[in-house]
Amino acid sequence: MTPAATLLHKLLEYIHEQAKDIDPRGFRLSDSKKFLWRREALAGLPGVEFDLKVAGDHLWLRLRRLEATPPPSLPERQTDLIRVSADPDGPKPTIDEAALLHRVSQVAGEPTPEARAKSEALERTAAVQALERFLPLWESWADGERPRRTSIALYGDLFALKHQLESEETAKPHELVWGIGVASWRVPCEEGSVAFEYPLLTQAVEIAMDESTLALEIRPRATQSRVELDALIACGVTGAADVDRAMRVHVEHHADTPVTPFDCSSYSDVLKLAAGSLDSKGTYQECASSDAPIPSPGAHLVVTDAWVVFARPRAHNYLLEDLRRLQAKLEGDCEIPMGPQALVTAPSDVPVEYEPVRFRGLSSRGDSAAGPVEELYFPLPYNDEQVTIIQRLERASGVTVQGPPGTGKTHTIANIICHYLATGRRVLVTSRGEPALEVLQTKIPEEVRPLTVALLASDREGVRQFQASIEAIQHQVSQLNPEQMRRDIATLQGAIARTHTDLVRIDQRIDEIAVAQLSGVKVDGEELRAQKLADLAVSGQTRYGWFDDPVTLAAQHAPPLSEDEVGPVRAARRALGSDVVYVQSVVPSADDLLSASAITALHDVLSRLHTIERDVARGTLLPLKAMTPEVLQAARELAVRVEEAIDLVEALDLIEDGWPGQLRLKCGVASNASERQALESLFANLARLMTARAEFLKRPVEFPDDGLVNPKTREAVERGATEGKPFGLISFGNGEAKAQLTTVRVDGLAPEGTRDWAHVLRYLDLHEQVVSFTARWNQLATDLSVPRLTGRAQTLRSIEVVAVTAQKAHRLAMHYDAVLPKQAEAVFEQPPVKELAGTAEELKAVRDQLRRHLTKANLSRAATDLAMLREKLAGKTGPISEQLRVFVDQTLGKPEIEPERLAAEYADMIAELRRIAGLSMELALVRDVSARVEEAGARKLAARLRTTPMAASGDDTVLPVTWREAWNWARMRAHLENIESRAELLALAVRRQELEGGLARLYREMVAKAAWVATKRNATPRVLQALAGYATAIRRIGQGTGPNATRYRRDARDAMSDAAGAVPCWIMSHARISESMPADIGTFDLVIVDEASQSDLWALPAILRGKKILVVGDDKQVSPDAGFIAGQRIQELKLRFLTEQPYGTEMTPEKSLYDLAARVFAAEQVMLREHFRCVPPIIAYSNRVFYRGGIRPLRIPTSSERIEPPLVDVYVEGGVRDPRDCNAYEALAIAEEIETILNDDRFAKRTIGVVSLLGMDQAKHIDTLVRQRCNAAELIRRRFECGDARTFQGSERDMMFLSMVVDAANCRAVSGNMFDQRFNVAASRARDRMYLVRSVQASDLSDKDLRMTLLAHFDKPLVTDQEEADRLIERCESGFEKQVFSALTDKGYRVIPQVKTGAYRIDMVVEGAGDARLAIECDGDEFHGPDRWPQDMNRQRVLERAGWQFWRCFASTWTLHRDDVFNELLGVLAARGIDPLGALYQAPTLVEKRRWTYPKASAHDPI
Repeated sequence: MTPAATLLHKLLEYIHEQAKDIDPRGFRLSDSKKFLWRREALAGLPGVEFDLKVAGDHLWLRLRRLEATPPPSLPERQTDLIRVSADPDGPKPTIDEAALLHRVSQVAGEPTPEARAKSEALERTAAVQALERFLPLWESWADGERPRRTSIALYGDLFALKHQLESEETAKPHELVWGIGVASWRVPCEEGSVAFEYPLLTQAVEIAMDESTLALEIRPRATQSRVELDALIACGVTGAADVDRAMRVHVEHHADTPVTPFDCSSYSDVLKLAAGSLDSKGTYQECASSDAPIPSPGAHLVVTDAWVVFARPRAHNYLLEDLRRLQAKLEGDCEIPMGPQALVTAPSDVPVEYEPVRFRGLSSRGDSAAGPVEELYFPLPYNDEQVTIIQRLERASGVTVQGPPGTGKTHTIANIICHYLATGRRVLVTSRGEPALEVLQTKIPEEVRPLTVALLASDREGVRQFQASIEAIQHQVSQLNPEQMRRDIATLQGAIARTHTDLVRIDQRIDEIAVAQLSGVKVDGEELRAQKLADLAVSGQTRYGWFDDPVTLAAQHAPPLSEDEVGPVRAARRALGSDVVYVQSVVPSADDLLSASAITALHDVLSRLHTIERDVARGTLLPLKAMTPEVLQAARELAVRVEEAIDLVEALDLIEDGWPGQLRLKCGVASNASERQALESLFANLARLMTARAEFLKRPVEFPDDGLVNPKTREAVERGATEGKPFGLISFGNGEAKAQLTTVRVDGLAPEGTRDWAHVLRYLDLHEQVVSFTARWNQLATDLSVPRLTGRAQTLRSIEVVAVTAQKAHRLAMHYDAVLPKQAEAVFEQPPVKELAGTAEELKAVRDQLRRHLTKANLSRAATDLAMLREKLAGKTGPISEQLRVFVDQTLGKPEIEPERLAAEYADMIAELRRIAGLSMELALVRDVSARVEEAGARKLAARLRTTPMAASGDDTVLPVTWREAWNWARMRAHLENIESRAELLALAVRRQELEGGLARLYREMVAKAAWVATKRNATPRVLQALAGYATAIRRIGQGTGPNATRYRRDARDAMSDAAGAVPCWIMSHARISESMPADIGTFDLVIVDEASQSDLWALPAILRGKKILVVGDDKQVSPDAGFIAGQRIQELKLRFLTEQPYGTEMTPEKSLYDLAARVFAAEQVMLREHFRCVPPIIAYSNRVFYRGGIRPLRIPTSSERIEPPLVDVYVEGGVRDPRDCNAYEALAIAEEIETILNDDRFAKRTIGVVSLLGMDQAKHIDTLVRQRCNAAELIRRRFECGDARTFQGSERDMMFLSMVVDAANCRAVSGNMFDQRFNVAASRARDRMYLVRSVQASDLSDKDLRMTLLAHFDKPLVTDQEEADRLIERCESGFEKQVFSALTDKGYRVIPQVKTGAYRIDMVVEGAGDARLAIECDGDEFHGPDRWPQDMNRQRVLERAGWQFWRCFASTWTLHRDDVFNELLGVLAARGIDPLGALYQAPTLVEKRRWTYPKASAHDPI
C-alpha cells in the first residue's frame, strides 16, 4: 500500500478498536434502566395490537393513544367532604375531616356545644353513608382504569423514546430493538462469571406515528436480524465465534423467511443451534406459549423463545463491516482521492498558487475584465461566502466552513449540491445525526429534487424517495434527447449572458444617477450635495425666483462679479437712476455741441444783431480784446466755465447756514494754504469711507457704543475673525467685553464663524477711520468755518453730505474763483475780476456779456453751426439725442419762440448731456458689467441691468444684495433639474426586477437541464440494469403482507445498493452510509459533512467515499463527548494508531471532525456570517459572548412572526435544585407557560422547545409535566421537544425555554469550552422568543460563571453597539429621514426607523397587516455619499436575498417634489397591501421581567 493508504488503513483500524470495546456485564436485561417491555407486560393491555399484516407492510406492534378516564362523580353535597384520587393506584376515597368540621362551623352559627355535636354527628353520618355508596364505584373504576393507565404510560414512554432516539442521533446514539430468544446464563470468564440475560437475536425496529390517529407503530427495519453473541465471545466462551458465524449464515440463508417474534419457525432452529453449540448442557425452552418466566442466569445456558422490546446504545456491526470492506479496498492499492489523502498528508512548506476562478450567477455579475468567467449554478440567492466556498473547492482538496447558528448552512449546502449536479458531479451529504439533514431536500428546487435521495430515520420513507427518484431517472434517461437538451442549454446560456449584460448596464446607469445625486458639487467655491442644493432651491424660491436665466454649474456660468465689484456697480446704477437707459445709447458730447448761449444767439442772431451793435457803440458792453478767432474761442470757453461756476454757486446757496460761502472765501486766501491742503487730503479719504459704507449697507452691523472704545472687545473680535470664537476656554477679565459682544448683530443675527467676526472687525476698522476722519476734520472746522462732525460709523451719511458740500465749495474756490479772472484776461480788455468771484447774479451778468459778444461773432457762422449741429446729432441714440434732434428741427430759429424759453430748454439739454457725460464712468461700468453678465449666461439679467432704473433709495431690485445667492440658486436649480432622474430610476428598478426574476428562472432551468444531461451521460449499462432490478424489487413490496412485506423491503434495499450509482446525490447519516452504501473509495466527487462539530473520526468511512471534502460545522457548538472512554484507553489508542499521523493530536475521541478539518484545511476556511434564524435581541447574546460580533443578523420578523417582547426573564421564587439535578418549580413554571401558549390564539402554530442547561433529567421532568397538562396532538403539531443543548443542535423552534435549574445554594460556576458550546447552542435555537427560567439572582453567581453572561443579556440585551432612543423619531439619523417618518406616521402608518439587520441598517421599515412590509432608504444626506453607494446597493442586494423589498428616494428629489414622491410612496405601500395600522412613537421593550411563585394553597407542592 502507498503511505497514504497505510495511514488511512490505520485510522480505520483505530475506529474499529474503539467500536469493538464490549463490556460483558452490560448484557443483563434485569439491570437495564432504559426503555424495556417484556411480552407478558404488554399482552392484554388495552390499545395494544400485535402482528398486523397489511398490504406492503408488517406492523409488529401498534399502540393506540388513549385518554385517561376520570373517576366517577360524587353527589354534589359530598363533593367537598370526600377526598377522591384521580390515580387508580392512589389512596382510596376518604372523608376530609377538616372540610367536615368547616361545614359544621358554617351551618351551626353560634350553637351550644350539645347542638354543635349533634350537627357534626348528622353531617358525619351522611358523609359516611355517601362514602360507603361511592367506594365500590371508585374501586370498580380503578380496576378497569389501571391497565388503561399502563397503556397510557407505555404510550408516553414510547413517544418520549421516539423523540429521544431522534434527538440523540448526535449524542450517544441509541436504537430500539426487538429481542427474540432471551437467554440466561452465568457465563464463566477470567474474572469468575458474568450474568448474561439477553436475546440471542435482535431486529432493529423503527417507531412511527400515524398522523391521522396518533397511534404509535413499531415495524422492523429493512435490515437483517442481528446475532447477539458479542458478550459470549468477549468472555472467551469456547466456539462462540464459530456459532456466531453459523447463526449469521443461517439467518442470511433463510432471508426468504425473515425472523419475526410471532412465528416460532422463523427463529427456533437458529436458537436451538445456539443452545446446543454454546453449552453442552444448554437447553431451549418455549416460554411464550405457557407464559412461563425466563429462568435466572445459572450454571448452564437456557435459551427461550421469549421476546422483549428495549432501547440500547446503537450497535456498531454495520460500521465494523463497512470498515473491513474499506480496509480491503485500501489493501487493493486503490487510488486515494486528494480529499481523504489530505487527512494523512503532512502540510507542505511550499506556498500554493492558485489560478483564480471567477463565477457569475444569480446574485453576481462576475468580473469579465479580469479573465474568463464561469457559470455558478446556484438556484437560490447566495452571498460572497458561498461563492468563495465553490472557488476554493475548485482548487483545493477540501474546505472548512464555520457556520454559526442560523447562518444558512442548509441553504448553502443546497446551492452547492445544485452546482455540482449541474456540472455533472456526484455529492454525498452526511452528518452524525439526522435533524440537520431533514430539511435539506426541501431547499433543492423541484426540478432536480428527484436526483437527491435522503435515507433518514424511516426505512419506508427512504425506499419511497428512492423509488420516486429511480422512476424519475428511468423516465428522464430513456426520454431525454441529449442533442436537443444541449441546444436548450446553449439557448439558456445565451439568455443568461444577455440578462447579465442588461443587468450590468442597468446597474451602471443607476450608479451614474446615484453618483450625480450623491456627489458634492462646487457652488461659488463651496462644496454642496444635492440634498443641500435642494433645500436651498426650495427655501430660496421666494427670495430668488426673480432670477430667471438658465445658468448651470459649468465654470463659464459662474457669477462673473466679485463682491468688491458689485458695490461700485450698484453705486453706479444708483447714480444713474433712470439714466441707465444710456448704457446702450450713443449720445453726443456736450463739448462737441453749441453752448446754450450759442444756440440762443443762433436763434435770435438777426433780431439781436442791431441791439448788440448799438450797445457796443454806447459802451454798455465790456469790450473784448479783439474779435479774432482765438479771442472768440477763449470767450466761448470762458462762458462755459462761468456757466459751471453758476451751477456750483447756486448749489452752495441752497445750504441754509451759509458756511460754504465762508469756506469758499477762506480757500482762496493764501494764508490758509496748509488748512486747504489738509482738507484736500480728507477728500481723498472720503471716497474710501463711502465705499466701506456701501458694504455695511448690505450687511448692517449693530455694535454697542461702549464697545467701540474697549480694546479687549476689539481683541475678542480679532480672535473671532481668526478662530471663529471671540473667547477661548479660559478668558479671565473679559466680562465687560463678553457683555458688549452679546449685543453685536450682523444682519440682525448673532455672529457665527470667522466670516461674521471678520465683518464685525471691518466695522470696527471703519469706525476707527471715521473717528480719525472726523478728528482731522474738526481740527480744521474753526479755521475754515466748516461744521464739526460726529465720529461714529452710524453718522457716515451726514458726514458724506457735509464733506461733499465742502468739496464743492473748495472746487469753486480753487477751480473757478482762482482760474476765471486769469481766463478772462484773454477775453476782456478790462476783466470783471470781482464779478467772476462773486455771487450767482454777478456771474450771470458776466455770462450775459460774453453771450452778446459771441452772438455778434457767431452771426456769420449761424448756418455753418446749424449744419454742424445736425451732423453731430446724426446716429446718436438715447432720449436726449432724440430730444436734441426735435429741438433743432422744430424749435431752433422759430421767431415766435421766446429766446429765454429756447435757451432754457437747450441749456437743460446741454446740461443733461453734461450730466450724462459726467456719468460716463458709471455708464461704462454698467455697460462692462452687463456684458460680462450676459457672457456668463444671464442674458435677461444683463438686459435688466442696462434698462431697469434703480431707485434713488432702497435696494437695487435688479442687482440686490442677494444677487450672488440668487445666481447660485439658479445654478443649483438647473443642476438639480439636470440630475433629476426619478422616472428613469423607477423604470430601471422595474426592469431590473423583471430581469432578476427571469435570471432566477433561467438558472433553475439551467441547473435542471445540466443536471439531467449529466445524469444521462453517467448512466452506464451496469447502472441501467441495476435500475431495472430495483424497479422489479420495489414492485414486489406492494404485493406482500406481513413478513413477506419485510422480506421484499430488504430485497429492495439490497437492490438499492446496486443502483446507488444512478443517483447523483445522497443524503444520510454516517451510520446509514455504512449500512446502505457500497464501500467504494472516491465514488463521490464531493462529500459534505454537516454539523461536523458533532462528528468525530467515525465519519471517516463517509469521507473515504469522496474525492473532495466540504466540512461544515462550528467549533463553538456542541462537540463529541469522550467522557465515556477512559483516559488510559485513549492514551493506549493514540500510541498504537496515531503516532505516525501528521494530525494525530486532532484525532482523539474528544476532538471533532471540524477540529481536524480546521487544521488540515487551515488555508481553506470560510465563515458564514449572515444570520437568518433568530430575531436580533435573541442572537445578540451568542454574537456578543461567543462570536465577538462576527455574526450579521439579517432576520427582522414580520408583524405576524414578531412576538413582543422577544426575551422573557422568569425568576422562580423558591426554586430548588434537587440531587437529580431537577428543579420542580422551574419545570412547573415552564409547563404552565406552555399550557398558556397553547391556549392563546396569538401563538397559534408556534413551535416550542425546552432546553435544560444542566443535564437531561430536568428536560425529561419538564417533558412529563407538559405532556400531562397539554394535548398530545397539539404538542406534535408544535414540534414540542425537551432536551439539552445537544438535542437541539441543528434545529430551531419559534419559542424556546431555557431552564437554568441551579439555585442559590447549588450553583457552582461553569466555564470553559464545553459550557460555552452548550450555552451558545441553547441560546440560539429560538426564532422569535426566548424564555430564561431561573431560580438564582445575579448576586448568587460568580463573576466567572457563564450563567452570569446570560443573566446580563436578559437584564440589558445589547442588540447594537450603542443604546437606541426610546422615541422612534429620535432614531432617525437625518432631517430627511425625520421628514419621511413624520409624513408616514401622520398618515397612520406603522414605521420603525433604523432597523438593524446584521452589519446593516435599514433607514426605516413600514409594516402592514398580513406580514406586508417595505424597507425605505433615504439617500443623499451626509450619511450617503458616493463612496457609500456601492455598499448601500450591496446591502440592498443582501437584504433582498433575505426577502426584503425596497423603496429608495434621493433627498433632493424628496425636497423638490415632495408631494409627488410621497404620493408615489403611498401608491407603493398600497400596491404591497400595506395599510395604516396606527403609528408607533415609542420603541417596544426587548425584555419582560416576570416573577413566578408557587401557589401556597396547593396541596401538591412538588418540593
